[in-house]
Formats: sequence, structure tokens, C-alpha cells
Amino acid sequence: MILIVEDDFFIRQSLEDFLSEEGFDVKAAANGAEALSLLGHGFIPHVILLDLMMPVMDGFEFRERQIASPELSTIPVIVMSAYGDSAKNNEKLSVRAYLKKPLNVQEVLDSIFECTHSH
Repeated sequence: MILIVEDDFFIRQSLEDFLSEEGFDVKAAANGAEALSLLGHGFIPHVILLDLMMPVMDGFEFRERQIASPELSTIPVIVMSAYGDSAKNNEKLSVRAYLKKPLNVQEVLDSIFECTHSH
């Protein structure tokens, strides 16, 4: 199970379609607030694909709230962003991987595989 948190409709829909075709159970949210709502209603994914720059609640605030929640803090996160210093953000956000946009679908799959097969 994968949760995609991405405000860009085209990217969100493309990832959802692609990952579904790869056999994953996928849910998507347009921002961090929607994602927290899904998580709060019992959807616990194996990995979260998280955009950083979103309206309503950005990826930084989402990640802060996720880390603060004992039930959600252990879900691995892969950041997808076109912005910023990946090494600095990776350390600050404590995420498993940092993928630069535009996304490479093989890198997305490899990162998901690493997250879901590393425990």
C-alpha cells in the first residue's frame, strides 16, 4: 500500500495509474491535510511518496506531524521535489529517499522496493 501526497493533479494521477499497474494498492491526497485525514481514518501505507511544496499543508508540516504521531512515525517516506538541497532536506526531514522532479519511474520503483523490503 502506497500513499501519494502531491498537489499537481497530473503527477498525482500519473503516479497513481503507474503504481496501480505495477500491482500496488494506492491512495492519493492533494496535500498534507488530506493525507493526515486518510491516515487518521485507518489507511496505513507501507510507504508515503511526499511532495514538499503544496498548498493547505506542505510536506514539511506533514512530516513534522507524522513524526510526532507514534502510530504514523514509522511509515517510511520518500520525498519527491524539484526544490532545494536534497541532502539538507533529507537530513532535516529524516526520509528514506529524496527523488528530484521530473521523476524517473525506475527510481520511484527502486526507492519503494528499498523501503518495503528493508525491515
